[in-house]
Amino acid sequence: MTEQKAAFVDGTLSTGIAAGIFFVTRGGIGGGEFGPYLADSFFVLILAGFLIKEPVSIIKESLIELAGGTLQDDNKRETFEQAVYSSIPETMQVEDIFVSKNGSQYVLLVYVSTSEAAYLKKDILSARDKILEKLSKEHPYLSLDLIPEGKPAIE
Repeated sequence: MTEQKAAFVDGTLSTGIAAGIFFVTRGGIGGGEFGPYLADSFFVLILAGFLIKEPVSIIKESLIELAGGTLQDDNKRETFEQAVYSSIPETMQVEDIFVSKNGSQYVLLVYVSTSEAAYLKKDILSARDKILEKLSKEHPYLSLDLIPEGKPAIE
């Protein structure tokens, strides 16, 4: 995504500079002897002012990722949540889902609870396997933990 945004900014700046040069060479700017020399700089400054949002968003997302914050991509988060909710057995309920991204690795923590006296270990393991099966094709570097709330797990 960073490369995509960088290419967008570069392309927009190049297009703006080309338009500025075209405008200057066609006599659109008078201003005496300094007009043609400064026009390029003015166009770059104006375009950079409009495009400042892109680099700032890249830096913000990178800082959140480095700090171990929650995933910022809502579509990706929705994919993870759908895989979790469709894989959890009826004996367990999802209390919370934490999704983080660090580099190319995704960290998925699923907090579950149950109304039963204890968790069945096979339910937790089968739910984990189902979630990994659904997500591992698109996300080979996925760390998944199901964290049961307060009750013991039995065989």
